[in-house]
Amino acid sequence: NFELMLPQVLVNQLHTMRQILKKGLEDYGQNKTEDELNTFIKAKVPEIGARTIKHFTDKYISARDEVEKDVETMKAFFRSQKDMPGKTKADVLKEIWAELPKHTDKPVPPLDEEMLAELAEEPAIIEGEFKHSWGTADVLYKSEAIDAFGMKYLLGVFETKEEAQKAFADWNAEYEKARV
Repeated sequence: NFELMLPQVLVNQLHTMRQILKKGLEDYGQNKTEDELNTFIKAKVPEIGARTIKHFTDKYISARDEVEKDVETMKAFFRSQKDMPGKTKADVLKEIWAELPKHTDKPVPPLDEEMLAELAEEPAIIEGEFKHSWGTADVLYKSEAIDAFGMKYLLGVFETKEEAQKAFADWNAEYEKARV
């Protein structure tokens, strides 16, 4: 015995294909003799199944690869963040504004001084958000809980399994305390 791990989406598509094929064969066989139906099943169904499975597999692989490429692009974007101690959002906006004319044919309008004054009060990078793991991690762990009524709660997204398990244990302890 052995186990073969397959993607759930692909398996579900193949199960649906099998049901559709089975129904189609039933409809096709209504006006055929049993020998004609069996001949068709032996001659055509394996080819139809193989071509459909290949099509689904190719589509699954291309979709998976496209998603993975997008993930890598996003992680590269978030990993490119530069630490800017002491800089404000106004400083960043001024740098962007100075760079814009190099990439457009039109001159950029002057920045609003009132808006710049407001942005000068905000740090460019909020503490704890520099290269946040949600944008840079290869693997994250989600902790969820389901109460007695079937309500699902997202307890958080964590960098380690242990943090996710601790979040659930803490939530469960509070839940048990509240039930008494």
